Amino acid sequence: MSKLRLNLLLLGWLVSLWATSAQESIRYSVLYYPYDVSQERAIARPHPDYSGWPDTRMTRDIERIARSGIQEIIVFYQPDEVRDKERLSRLRRFHELASVQKGLLVQVVVNCAGIPLAGYESFLNRLAALNLQGFSSTAQQQRKPVLMLRDAGHLKLVSHPALRMETYPWTRAFESKRVAGALVRGEHNDGGIVIPVARIDTEQWAQGKEVWLIKRRRARALIRSLKGAQELGFTRVILDSWNNYRTGSFLEPNLLDGDTVLQALRKHLGLEE
Repeated sequence: MSKLRLNLLLLGWLVSLWATSAQESIRYSVLYYPYDVSQERAIARPHPDYSGWPDTRMTRDIERIARSGIQEIIVFYQPDEVRDKERLSRLRRFHELASVQKGLLVQVVVNCAGIPLAGYESFLNRLAALNLQGFSSTAQQQRKPVLMLRDAGHLKLVSHPALRMETYPWTRAFESKRVAGALVRGEHNDGGIVIPVARIDTEQWAQGKEVWLIKRRRARALIRSLKGAQELGFTRVILDSWNNYRTGSFLEPNLLDGDTVLQALRKHLGLEE
């Protein structure tokens, strides 16, 4: 073997080693909608299809997400869901099932827009009563489940002794040609970035026109953004999302393009079967 060929092989091995090391230093999370937008299926339908949030769907989603190299599920609750006692109670079962997957964490985000103070305090009490700190899957600090709040300026003085409250920080648009449509922390860069899987023009779609602002085709735009985030040194990537069928930004296997996007993510993370 020539010296040049040997050097090229060595260089290729070093590049591969660096890429693997860089991937392992990034923590991957995914936004997950138990209700609401996950039930709107004008753009596509999940496969297999479902209704509500039964155990069968929970188990399937958790297993698929864990097999895809994602280490954290961020469960996103909308205002109407906060008021629904039965829907909130299902969260405990999700944490219980997620605990089967070693190393998988579950964190809760609540969209607080329009939630009155009295309703919010009642919600906190019901959430605390779920005793989520007893599950290994629960994201927690000092034995208190972490609750992230979005659009909660009118509730900022409210706290609960059994919960750790934080503000959902990734709200500032990130302008970069390497990463499409991303969001970063509002105050400063903490190493985290929210990257959409894809995005459809919802106004055009309402008029019967299919215009993708961030294309889904073979997940090329997504993988390009993931590589860009890696090159820019981000250490936490939040994928938006598992099942937002309203915006077309979903990883979940579906009747539009099957599991193409999910398999592309697995390949990017070196998890090909």
